Parts: sequence; C-alpha cells; structure tokens
Amino acid sequence: MIGVWDCWRQGALTQRRGITQGEQETLETGPFEVGSFEHFGLERPFNMAAMIIFTLKCPSEGDKSLLERTECVSSVPTMTKDWRLVCREIAFSASLVESGDKSIGPFSTHFTITYKNVFTNTGNAYNPITGVFTAPLKGAYMFRVSIYGHGPTPATVSIIKNGEIVVSAYDYQPQGALSSSNGVVLILEVGDVVYVRLKAGRRIYDNESNHSTFSGFLLFPLK
Repeated sequence: MIGVWDCWRQGALTQRRGITQGEQETLETGPFEVGSFEHFGLERPFNMAAMIIFTLKCPSEGDKSLLERTECVSSVPTMTKDWRLVCREIAFSASLVESGDKSIGPFSTHFTITYKNVFTNTGNAYNPITGVFTAPLKGAYMFRVSIYGHGPTPATVSIIKNGEIVVSAYDYQPQGALSSSNGVVLILEVGDVVYVRLKAGRRIYDNESNHSTFSGFLLFPLK
C-alpha cells in the first residue's frame, strides 16, 4: 500500500499500466467520483479500496485497455475480502464486571487481570477468559488502561507486552476513591501479546459504572 497514492499522482501508474491519457486524467480525479469507476467496470461502494486493490494485483499487459485488465480482479466480493486483509478492523474494550461490585487483590504475587465485561471485540483479538490481547497482524496499536482505587490499599497496574512492563498506572489515598489511567502506542508483530497485570500487594475496584477498563485498537498495519 505504501506509495500507491504517490504513484497515482505522479503519473507512474500510466507508465506501469499503459493506460491512455484520458484514462489517466479520469484516475487522477476519479477515485472520489462514481462515474469514473463505472467507466472502468468497478462498482460504486468500493471506491478507493477497489482501485488500490486493482493497482496492487493486476499486472501490466501491454496495450490491453484498463477495462480489460480489471478482469484479473475476479469479483467485487474478492476485492472486499482483500481490502479487509490490508486494512483489517481490530478494536476491543472491556471492564471488570457486568454487574455488582468487585475488588481484585491484594495478592502475594503479580496477577493478570481478566476484563470480562466486553463492550467491543471487533476482530476477536482480545480473549476475555485470559485477559490477553494477541496481535493478528503486524502494526501500530494503541492501548489504554483505567483503574479505580477504593480504600486504604494502593492500586497499581501495568500494561505488559510479551512479559515486560511497558507503562503503569497508580493511585492511592487513605480514604475514599481515586482513579488513574495510562496509555501507550506499541509496534506489534504477529503473535505478540499485551495484557494488564495487577502488582503484588495492590488492589483495584469496579462496579456497574465501569471505572476499571482495558481498551486497544489497531492504528495502522505495517509491512
């Protein structure tokens, strides 16, 4: 995907595909115009996505017209599937409890928190049973954790990547309640894991207001 738009604007697509000047002018103005896509045999809903997939998949074939060369992309459903592989939708958000009140900790050792009240899990990369997010593709991801401390025990959690602490959130006051949060952008490889760990001797609290949450989403894929 990197450089496709630049090639488009610089006219490199003309050289690679052998299209006519008129077709090139349509391409330069047409990704956002329905008529241009109808001219090239591409359907309206896929717009830029369909044309980028055409650019990536279709080889140059001499003097064949652009309309003929779109036949190498067999169908609109195929283009849809390929586009979702390029720009996959990955996002999740969850809290500790669905109902009632709950405290976790303190424990004598570090503890992986399982956020079981799932609001969103597009792509199913987050496992509410284990509390672990597993990256399904290489990319830049944003993660955020929020905690709610209540009572005299401090609250400390960390976002963990592959067993190593990345960032932490901490709150403490002798009486009443206090909230804290932190977030980070991480570059993940396929199979990397991210989760939230409660520090030994610390405690977090939640109720139906969903104060304690763990969220993450894909910012963009990487090669």
